[in-house]
Amino acid sequence: MNLRGPSLPRECPWPVKAQVINEIAIPHPPIEESPNFLARIEPRCLVNAARCYNPSIARHNGKIIMAYRAESYTAVSRVAYARLDSEMRVREAGSVPLPEDDPDCHWEDPRLCVCDGHLYLMAAYIRLVVPPVCRQRLFEIDAVTMEPIQEVKMTFGKLGGIEKNWTPFEDAFGQLAFVYQQRPRMVIEVGSMRGHESEAPAIAPAGNTLSGRTPPVRMGDSYLEFVGGWHRIPTRNGRYWFGAQLFGAKPPYKVTNFTKEPLLWGSEGSPTIHSPRPNAGHPCCVFPAGAIVDGDDVTVSVGVNDSYCCLMRYSVAELLERMVPA
Repeated sequence: MNLRGPSLPRECPWPVKAQVINEIAIPHPPIEESPNFLARIEPRCLVNAARCYNPSIARHNGKIIMAYRAESYTAVSRVAYARLDSEMRVREAGSVPLPEDDPDCHWEDPRLCVCDGHLYLMAAYIRLVVPPVCRQRLFEIDAVTMEPIQEVKMTFGKLGGIEKNWTPFEDAFGQLAFVYQQRPRMVIEVGSMRGHESEAPAIAPAGNTLSGRTPPVRMGDSYLEFVGGWHRIPTRNGRYWFGAQLFGAKPPYKVTNFTKEPLLWGSEGSPTIHSPRPNAGHPCCVFPAGAIVDGDDVTVSVGVNDSYCCLMRYSVAELLERMVPA
């Protein structure tokens, strides 16, 4: 099965004039031309939806599971899953039956993590009220049926407004924790809801937002996480980017090293599927939401342009070389 899809032209097929918007030159090359690009997961291999994107991957009992956002043709988002083999090919796909407490609710941008041998899924629960409310909810998931076993009660965060991009992980004590925010940086213990605050390094390009993206993965005495944000441009609702950083395995989980320059920028040259929602934006987006380490490499699952799922692969040595001390 060819996961890469059709090859893309190396040269832009339309006339390009040197242009700078907010000090960032465009157009950026398609991410498919990156030497770290591994594969595109074809939509036909996933659940039937208008768009499947923002995937998170995790390894549970030696098996690779991917959870992703599936947007229907009526612009309703739900969470779906896929099982991948060792070659990252889809072997099974289906829906994750998260509760629908409100007829107008949406589920967006899931994150998977494994803690003490159990599979957990965190996702953004959105109620389309005025103003809209977006809360993070955490579930233990049956890895066979992909149905929720129980919801882990979360008593942290804002009661209203938008709360996205929390990234769950197993801490050094074998307990659930999550990175709540990057500025200021705060890590929360799920059991006690106690927070650990530390200074955030200047990883983001000047003027950019900064959020957590992938659930951190343990690497010796450190954790590796991919973080990112977006840069405001007049078109395409902004240009997203991501980088990587290491933080200590013990409280206060302070960042020790980070990539000085972004690893990847979103691109107009990568395919875009139009949103089923009228007048919706189409950002130049790269949104990593999961990572697994295999020996000397780390594979990152990425959503592209709110349109499809892909995989990037980086050597750990390469990432460390690109990092500077915090």
